[in-house]
Amino acid sequence: MMRKLIILSVAIATSLVACKSTTKKTTETKVVAKTEQAACCSANKTASCCDKKESAVKAYYFHNTRRCVTCKTVESVATEALLTKNITLQSVNLEEAEGKALAKKLEVSGQTLLIVAGDKKENLTNFAFLNARSNPDLLKSKINATVDALNK
Repeated sequence: MMRKLIILSVAIATSLVACKSTTKKTTETKVVAKTEQAACCSANKTASCCDKKESAVKAYYFHNTRRCVTCKTVESVATEALLTKNITLQSVNLEEAEGKALAKKLEVSGQTLLIVAGDKKENLTNFAFLNARSNPDLLKSKINATVDALNK
């Protein structure tokens, strides 16, 4: 048990250090659920995606400007998983004024994958960093299960 805890700690520390070692700045992309839904409706002309209601669950991915491959993968996998639930992952840069304000409001101090419903918060950061690249399907399942639990 102790050995697993040590390995988990080393893996998390390695991921966080790797994230800060990248010097390339990236342009952030923001996915808008309503745009996705409109595209689905116009492309498919079916009621299944057009009738989706906006969820009370919100999802945030807090990150720094400089990002490693794992950071980008966490965001990508989470975005993909949340689209199946009609939830938009809001990408928040902690180094921008808006990002700092939201981080303070949600009590976030660093890179974080956070699922929120009302006053309930689920922090999936460690799980996401451990599985985004090696087992993205497991991460998607965890995100969907978390959303389902918070929607109850």
